Amino acid sequence: WNAIVTLYHVEKHDGIDMAPALKWSRGITIHKRATVDDVAVLDSIVGKSKMAQLSAEGVTILGHRFHDPQTTTMLMNRLARYGKERRQRKGLTSTRTVQVRVTWDEGDVSRAYVWDPEKRKSIVLPNWDKAFSEGLTWFAARKIKEWAEDRNQAFHSDEEKAAARVAFRAFLYDTMPNLKAVDRQRRARLVEP
Repeated sequence: WNAIVTLYHVEKHDGIDMAPALKWSRGITIHKRATVDDVAVLDSIVGKSKMAQLSAEGVTILGHRFHDPQTTTMLMNRLARYGKERRQRKGLTSTRTVQVRVTWDEGDVSRAYVWDPEKRKSIVLPNWDKAFSEGLTWFAARKIKEWAEDRNQAFHSDEEKAAARVAFRAFLYDTMPNLKAVDRQRRARLVEP
């Protein structure tokens, strides 16, 4: 980062015959590039994406359930008519389902974005396990789950998942001083606030 910012961007580049930072600055001045004011919009655009099933219980992505009663009901009321009849649940008490496009940011497991074609925007659905997921990356969430499964620790309710998160963090702090520098660096990305 230091070399790119202090050297590469400010020194003359042979390919463009000027410093890249100067070229970028002039390009923005001349072409008036649009910027994104809301970072959440950017996350919903450039995040990972897949089709998922939206039901009255929300959507599930890679083992994480995203659901808010009011938001899910609103989405189901608007989008249920797009669900194919042959894909609907057959039980008497079953609710309708619809396939939706869901995107998420790999750096934040606390929310996912469901594309609403009627409003032409992404709607945020929070992770159902709020205490566990707040401020957590998808990678760290997966590692905590694997760690809890290895120790046969309960990992079902939000409280159990949050307890596993706290125990995992304590485990990392206890074991890191005894590791080699390379292994400490690998585990350091799992330590979070």
